[in-house]
Amino acid sequence: MEKISINPNRLNWCLEEANTSMDSFLSEINFAKSTIEKAMQKQAVLTIGQLEKIAKYFDKSLLFFIEHNDVVEEKIHSLQFRTISNQYPIHSKKLRKFIKNVENQRKVYLNLLNDLTTPASQQWQELELDVNNIKRSCSETREWLGLKENYKFDDLRNAVEDKGVMVIVSNGYNGSANCKRKLLTI
Repeated sequence: MEKISINPNRLNWCLEEANTSMDSFLSEINFAKSTIEKAMQKQAVLTIGQLEKIAKYFDKSLLFFIEHNDVVEEKIHSLQFRTISNQYPIHSKKLRKFIKNVENQRKVYLNLLNDLTTPASQQWQELELDVNNIKRSCSETREWLGLKENYKFDDLRNAVEDKGVMVIVSNGYNGSANCKRKLLTI
């Protein structure tokens, strides 16, 4: 059976992005440490099945791990995803997958608008919000959205979509705060 070598920098990048240690990764995919150590030295020791297991674990393609160049993060994540990663590392694989799915849905949505010759809204106006004053930031955001005092979720969703922001409503996310609620992604 033919053995395959991988780019160790790409595996290290995936481990760092997932905030996973090598030992934890090895125990989850049930690989011998010696096999991965040889693979990290660019030796052709992995079978296609083992490479598939690694790719599935990190939600990447097989080719991702055998490309010779280093990861260009701008090609892997959108600006929004990188910003989230840079500001607060996402340790949950479930949340990372959700964000990737949102990014993919956004691309589909924009392509659909383009196919229908309906331009995406050009009303976008960036808000300069003071993250140290949440109360004022919330008030300014409600004003920007044109929301009245009493509004329902559908009113909020319509106001956000009218500003050209795609809204996806998800089931509850049980994250670090251990709270279950609907997650409004904008």
